Amino acid sequence: MEEALRHSEIGYRTLVESMPGWVFVIQDEIIRYANPIMLKDLGRSLEDLVGKNLFTLIAPEERQGAIEKYRRFVSGEDTNFHNEFRIINKDGAAGTFISAELVPIDYDGAHAFLGTAKDITEQKRVQESLRESEEKFRRITENMRDVICQLDDMGRICYASPSYRQVLGYDPAELIGQSPFHRFHPDDVATVLAAFAGSLENRQPVDVTLRYLNGRGEFVWLQSTGSLLFDEKGKITGAVISSRDVTARKKAEGALQESEERFRSVAESTSDWIWEVDADCRFTFVAPRIEKMLGYRTDEVLGKTPFDFMPPEEAERVGAKYREIAASKKPFSFLENVNLHKDGSRVVLETSGVPILDAEGKFLGYRGVDHDVTQKRVLEAQAIRAKHLASIGELAAGVAHEINNPVTGIINYAQILVDEALESGGDTEIPTRIIREGERIAKIVRNLLSFARESNTDKQPLTILPLLEDSVALIASLLRKEGIAIAMNVPDGVPMIVGNRKDLQHVFLSIFANSRYALNQKYSGFQKEKLIEIKAEEKEVHGNRTVRITFHDKGNGISPEVLGRIFDPFFSTRPSGHAMGLGLSISYGIMKDHKGNIEVKSKEGEYTKVILDFPATDYSTQSNEPADQPASTLRHSGSPQA
Repeated sequence: MEEALRHSEIGYRTLVESMPGWVFVIQDEIIRYANPIMLKDLGRSLEDLVGKNLFTLIAPEERQGAIEKYRRFVSGEDTNFHNEFRIINKDGAAGTFISAELVPIDYDGAHAFLGTAKDITEQKRVQESLRESEEKFRRITENMRDVICQLDDMGRICYASPSYRQVLGYDPAELIGQSPFHRFHPDDVATVLAAFAGSLENRQPVDVTLRYLNGRGEFVWLQSTGSLLFDEKGKITGAVISSRDVTARKKAEGALQESEERFRSVAESTSDWIWEVDADCRFTFVAPRIEKMLGYRTDEVLGKTPFDFMPPEEAERVGAKYREIAASKKPFSFLENVNLHKDGSRVVLETSGVPILDAEGKFLGYRGVDHDVTQKRVLEAQAIRAKHLASIGELAAGVAHEINNPVTGIINYAQILVDEALESGGDTEIPTRIIREGERIAKIVRNLLSFARESNTDKQPLTILPLLEDSVALIASLLRKEGIAIAMNVPDGVPMIVGNRKDLQHVFLSIFANSRYALNQKYSGFQKEKLIEIKAEEKEVHGNRTVRITFHDKGNGISPEVLGRIFDPFFSTRPSGHAMGLGLSISYGIMKDHKGNIEVKSKEGEYTKVILDFPATDYSTQSNEPADQPASTLRHSGSPQA
């Protein structure tokens, strides 16, 4: 009998001292016992606490209410005592928020009350934070109390805390002698048994989440912590299980998961790219749409910043703008920026976002969406170009009519002079020169008409040299006036390419315009270095036969900051009114349409190289196109000898 009592005492002592909450005994409002966790939380010793009035530990503004509730409970007016109040710390300040309950017991042969309490300070803080939260996904929690039971060595309940009644709807007395496993969800029994088997092996407490049938016949989720009890010989004498109802949390997690799934479905189905970044502007969420938009998988983007996918100067420009926006913690809309696709092409995006703030207003990042406007910008540029070309076409038709008639007369009169000179034995050199120059004027007019009127959809095999010469002829007078020389090196045997003559001449003329501007900025008048070198050659690029045309000038070059933006629509470094910034952006699109590539290399103050790569064709380089000069030629425009 004494041994049984001793084991019982050990069990109850272990039960009390292993509880996660406070356990105390009071008689006539005086504390007679407090368990270790209560002493630790209050920062007091047992000697310091025993003998004190319990209510002197309660914050003054809540003390009277607790006393009145206690006295109603003692008098029998109230059937239970459950109260929440703040405890005064050792330094006298109100601190820990606790939830306490009292049940009558016999203590040392006298009437007393057994109290249990738990720290709900964090719970109170979370509840307050949730009320103030403006976040989209709100989490709802309940004020939960632990239920505690002790099992004997046969796994039967020998003690159940009073909270079973409030939390799970059972009278604690009716649970005595029963196995808790009978109320576990069948699918969770194996999990619980495995957890206790692990506890038996390592003799450590175990945590397990399971479903439990409550008094209303419903399964609720419990988060339970179990500790096995051993006697001095190491034999299992039972177990103590502390459980907390987490049904609300489980439901909230399920709702959150469902909400996230809906959000993910929307993010994956929309044609735009949805994203989130943290306070350091690093991606924390990236919708899969980015792979179609920029060619990157989501795992290649997470942890990086948007600026990692922009040309350096664009990253600097947009980064400065973003930092200004983030400092204000304000939403932003339609921030246009240029990104680099994984294949190296440029993608123009419009970015909009809203700030993410916590309950205290602390900035956590941005959530937003990117819309691809690349095609829109290209179409706008093409519309402007088409309008300009239409104007050029009208002008060219009028100019051709006005020039062709007198030029035809000049050529005919010169021919008469040649015929008369031949009959009389006179000199034919001067009239022959007149005929040659007149024919050159006629050819320039024909090229101008061809450039203005030719369809931009027709593609045909083209020989490189005549294509370049015709383009140069269109600006020959400008080159002579500015004193700029053209040096062409087009060896025999360079393959033909398939393309649209008008579009390719547009590309060449855009390059010439930029080279002329750069040379005129650096040099004045006639100088030897005022030269545009053009070289055509056959190359192998990525295993493919390629025709490469390189334009090289020694003008003032391009700065690294500008180099990354030269293909952006409407971007130009020239003074306002001198250029629209469409030339190279349209050229970029034309090269892509011809399955080619355009690359610009430059060193500020020294040179610029524009490299065009075209797929080579198997057509014969023998062409019906006229060529006025040999395959390799040096043409100087504007020099005294020209």
